[in-house]
Amino acid sequence: MIKNLFLLSLFALSLAGCGAARFSAPQLAPAASGPSVDIFAPGARVRQVIAQRAVRRGTQVVANDPRGVVLERALPQTSPVLEASCGPHQPGRRIRIELLTDERPGVTQVTERRLVLDGGGVCPVRLNAADIDEANRSLNELKQQVETGRLASR
Repeated sequence: MIKNLFLLSLFALSLAGCGAARFSAPQLAPAASGPSVDIFAPGARVRQVIAQRAVRRGTQVVANDPRGVVLERALPQTSPVLEASCGPHQPGRRIRIELLTDERPGVTQVTERRLVLDGGGVCPVRLNAADIDEANRSLNELKQQVETGRLASR
């Protein structure tokens, strides 16, 4: 209960401060739920591979610290499903992917959360089954790359 109140308070505070800057600084908070994977490696190594993968794909790394890695990229169009939850497409709309890392002895859990940013607003993205499958595939690929020490060539 206290954790839920804490998360709700953080969310309310982040929404209250959104008007100050077009794209606010990342506010990593523990993920309530979402696609996740356990990777048998230190958190620093996991975050390093996440950042390397992002750079290779042309995605901007906007934060990388012990809480996780925040990635952003332009969102050139908005699907009807996304429009229903986050409103019509806005020029300059971006997608933020937060890969939260929870490090425990011998394992780092990575949980993905997606947000849409535009006009100073932040809209959490509800993932459908296809999005969850895609996220799980990507997280499992990350796990393989970290645990084998090999970065895929894509």
